[in-house]
Amino acid sequence: MKTKYRKNKFAAIRNLKCSLFWFFDLFLLILNVYFAIQISSMGVQMYMHEEKIRDLDKSVNLLSNELVSLNSLVNLEKSSSDLGFVQPEKFIYIQSGSSTFAKAQ
Repeated sequence: MKTKYRKNKFAAIRNLKCSLFWFFDLFLLILNVYFAIQISSMGVQMYMHEEKIRDLDKSVNLLSNELVSLNSLVNLEKSSSDLGFVQPEKFIYIQSGSSTFAKAQ
């Protein structure tokens, strides 16, 4: 009777250990799949952010080139003549004490 009880006890412990082992393995497998999915979604997000950064860099380069071309002296002279500003034909110098001022006519 005691041997039968011992065999059943050892079998129950062995079954418990086996089932805990498989439960732990299943838990690790599920955890591994979860982290793989999370890492792949992070990779996609990172790619999208890098693409936005490239687009912003392109627009910064285009805007800086446009700024340089619009601030050239030729374009400034053309813009000012379109707005009605003309080059003065002669200057009148006004002296006040030790200072000299110029006024365009």
